[in-house]
Amino acid sequence: MLTTYFGAYVIMTKYLKIDRKEVAKALVTTLSIDSPAFYGNILKSTAIEAIKTSEELNISSWDGYLLELARSSNIKRIR
Repeated sequence: MLTTYFGAYVIMTKYLKIDRKEVAKALVTTLSIDSPAFYGNILKSTAIEAIKTSEELNISSWDGYLLELARSSNIKRIR
């Protein structure tokens, strides 16, 4: 379920040309809701930080997710 937010970020910013700050704000707001629908192998906090990172660095949400995974694992370099 949470990975759909990464796809939504890409579609809205790249294809629909919606401002990335607006997209990030809307997605983070939605993800902040305490819902049992958010489950799976991805922590909600990681998904939120990935979207924020994507917006800040102007990168794909999937790349933001990889950066957040690296940060949470104390990985300093991704090759």
